[in-house]
Amino acid sequence: MQPPALFIAGEQDLVLSFGGRSPDDLEERLRAVIPKLTKCVQIPNTGHWTQQKRPNEVNTELIEFLQGLDELRAGRPAPTLFRRPAPTP
Repeated sequence: MQPPALFIAGEQDLVLSFGGRSPDDLEERLRAVIPKLTKCVQIPNTGHWTQQKRPNEVNTELIEFLQGLDELRAGRPAPTLFRRPAPTP
């Protein structure tokens, strides 16, 4: 079973660079192990506790992802995006 997946992380999360890896190739590394990755989001100016520090951005991404599942069920692939949302003031 390979369900659709969403990856959200804080841009400054140290986990993204474990083992000397660069966050720049994060999506490529994730796709190697998560075939149905539909979206990879790094939220700027945020560390490991992304959902606590930036709940509005995380909730927006989750809602968009969940709404996209209807498109996947209907046989239309959801768009794959790699983007960093603009920082909130």
